[in-house]
Amino acid sequence: MIKLITHTDLDGIGCAILAKIAFRDNVEIEYCNNPDGATEALNKLKAYLYDSIIVTDISFSPDKLSHNVLDRIQIFDHHATAMHCAEYGVVDTSGRECGTSLFYKFINNVDNAKVFVETVRKYDTWEWTKDGNKLPYYLNALLYLYGRDKFVDIFVNRLQKTKLTEINMFTTEEAFLIAETELQKERALMDASDTIHIVETYEHKIGVIFGSYDISSLALVIEKKFPDLDYIMQINLNTGAVSVRTDKSYIDLGKLMHDKYAGGGHRLSAGGKVENLQAVIESAIGQHIKSIRKAGK
Repeated sequence: MIKLITHTDLDGIGCAILAKIAFRDNVEIEYCNNPDGATEALNKLKAYLYDSIIVTDISFSPDKLSHNVLDRIQIFDHHATAMHCAEYGVVDTSGRECGTSLFYKFINNVDNAKVFVETVRKYDTWEWTKDGNKLPYYLNALLYLYGRDKFVDIFVNRLQKTKLTEINMFTTEEAFLIAETELQKERALMDASDTIHIVETYEHKIGVIFGSYDISSLALVIEKKFPDLDYIMQINLNTGAVSVRTDKSYIDLGKLMHDKYAGGGHRLSAGGKVENLQAVIESAIGQHIKSIRKAGK
C-alpha cells in the first residue's frame, strides 16, 4: 500500500489523480493545506503499513518525523520553501515545474495524461497568463465548480478511457457551465475589488481584502485597477487563511508566508494561516503602518 500526502490546490489534486490511475486501489490519499499539516499527518502514520510514503506539492519538517517515516518518504515539490526536504526526493525550484509534472515523470505510466499534466503545470507556474491560452485557468475553474472529490473522480475516469487533448479536455456541458460561471464571477470580482483596503507602510503598498474569493482571479482584476500595489492580501476571517499574490518580481511572497505564517508558496503567489486579524496586520505587513484607507477614499 502507498500513502500519498498532497496539497489541496489544482497541482496537489493533479497528483492525486495520477496516483489513483497509476496505483489504482493500492493508494491511500490525504490532503493537507500547509507544511505543518503535512508534518502532523505524517507523524500520525503507522509507517509500517506502507511500502512507500509519497509527498507531493507540499513540504514537511524532517526534524519532527521518525526514521520509520523518513525511510519511506519520497517528495516531489517545486517550492523554494521545500529545499530542506530535497534529500528525500525531487525539489525543483526552476520555476518551470510543478508537483504534478514532477510526479508524472516519476510514475511514467499514465499514457493519456500528458496534456492534462501540462495544463496543470501551466496553471500552477502562471505560464498561461503569458501565452494567452486560458485552458489552464478554466481547468482550475472547473475544479471549484465540481468540488475536489467529484473533480478527481471525473478526471480519473476520463484519463483511464481517453487521451485528453486541449479539444476534448471538457465536455460541451462543462464548457457552457464554465462560460456562464465565469461571466457571473467576473461581475462578482469587480464588485469585490471595490471593497479593497489600501495599506501603506514605509516600504510597501498593499491591497487587503476580506473574504474567500478565488484569489488568483481577484488579484488579476485588482492589479489592473491598482497597478501601483506591491502585493494583494486576502484574509478569510472565518478560517484564518491568508493568501497573497503579486505581479511584482522584487517581492518573495513564498518567503513571507514561510517566515510569518508556517505557510509557503512561490515568489508571486503564496498562502498561510493566522489566528486573528491583529496578527495578520502585525506579521504580514511587518513594518510600521503609515495609513489604511478604503480604496477610492
